[in-house]
Amino acid sequence: MTAGQIARRTHTPVKRVKVTTSVARSELAAAVLSRYDIPLDQVAVIAEFDDGSEKGVEAVKALTITAQTEPAQFDHVAQRLRDQREEQRLVAERSLSSPPSASGSSPKLMGRRRLVGCGLARRMPAAPS
Repeated sequence: MTAGQIARRTHTPVKRVKVTTSVARSELAAAVLSRYDIPLDQVAVIAEFDDGSEKGVEAVKALTITAQTEPAQFDHVAQRLRDQREEQRLVAERSLSSPPSASGSSPKLMGRRRLVGCGLARRMPAAPS
């Protein structure tokens, strides 16, 4: 069943159905919900980090502790963890990208060569030798 179908049958808002199902899909989040007195919306954020990785487990622990001890800081910690995860993804993506060209040209010089055709190279200083 879709979230919309469940919401219609149970007369529950779709957003709440989506949050509840996301928590139910995460074993760690479901365990946190049953063990601790943490609001469902925060447990849904915890479920977001349950990806089966070691870093995901560490994030779940950090968020659970924050929700218990400093609930006012929960959103801040969650955003910081999201930012760290995104930064790690970008670094990994960049390291997998193609290596620099073997032509021996520096990126600055290559950029200048591209600009010559459009006339902007005159405004750009030449790359040092």
